[in-house]
Amino acid sequence: MRKDSNLISFKSFFQFGASLDESKVLQSIRDVFEDHLKNLSCISEPDDYKKYGVFDEETGEFDFFTDKFLEPLRAQMEFQENMITTQYFLTFFEEKKKRLDLLEGPSAKFIADWSSFRWQRFKKLSRNGDDAEEKEN
Repeated sequence: MRKDSNLISFKSFFQFGASLDESKVLQSIRDVFEDHLKNLSCISEPDDYKKYGVFDEETGEFDFFTDKFLEPLRAQMEFQENMITTQYFLTFFEEKKKRLDLLEGPSAKFIADWSSFRWQRFKKLSRNGDDAEEKEN
């Protein structure tokens, strides 16, 4: 960060604001956060944040409890960690790999070449058939 940056000091940032470049960086960071939060299934609806805290009527503020938010994410991570060590998960990946090998292997190329040749031949014969019909009329 540059020494003349207003982001170094809250006081200077509050007095002078951010430069154009700093504003772009801050907006970019905000966009990254926003995109990440949109992809979290636990807060997909606008009012889902309410599940992770309580509204304090005395102060008129919402109190956010990080543990209420993080606990389901931790449980999901634990589940995923356990899931990827199962034989079922490994088999799933092997099947995906086999399918990809079939799609990219020599058999796939042969089928693609043959299909392309037959399609081109069909189109050519169709055009020639249309020309023959026009000549007859």
